[in-house]
Amino acid sequence: MLKDHLRRLSFLDDMPNTALTSTVSSAAHPLFDITIRAAILPQTASEWLTEKKRTCFAANNSSLQVAIEAGLRPAIDYILLHEATHVVDAKLKLTPAYYAAGQLLDSATAKSFTAGVWQKSDRSCPRFTAYPANAYSISPRG
Repeated sequence: MLKDHLRRLSFLDDMPNTALTSTVSSAAHPLFDITIRAAILPQTASEWLTEKKRTCFAANNSSLQVAIEAGLRPAIDYILLHEATHVVDAKLKLTPAYYAAGQLLDSATAKSFTAGVWQKSDRSCPRFTAYPANAYSISPRG
């Protein structure tokens, strides 16, 4: 899939997020650019995930710390896998398209395994919001 649809893989200093997959062509044969924050290149999965998860918590003199142990595999392996799924998803149209935050999704375009999962682009369907872990909005940029 990447061989046919990846136009460019770039590394950028000082990105606010880890990576970004962008559609650069909306024709019948879409192309994508993947841009990755250069600072993760020397990081292991453990270092990168620990850094990423620590941003979810306020550093307010707590004695508690978050650390993720994911081994010594390079972080880039996981990031490329994650970003490649965006390319596959967009090309195969696995998840329904949304056009604006909060707008109802076009469930007619959903595949069988995604139908009925999302109510809006940032809100799961009621059957999933019954679980406490899913009772909040999710950023579509995540």
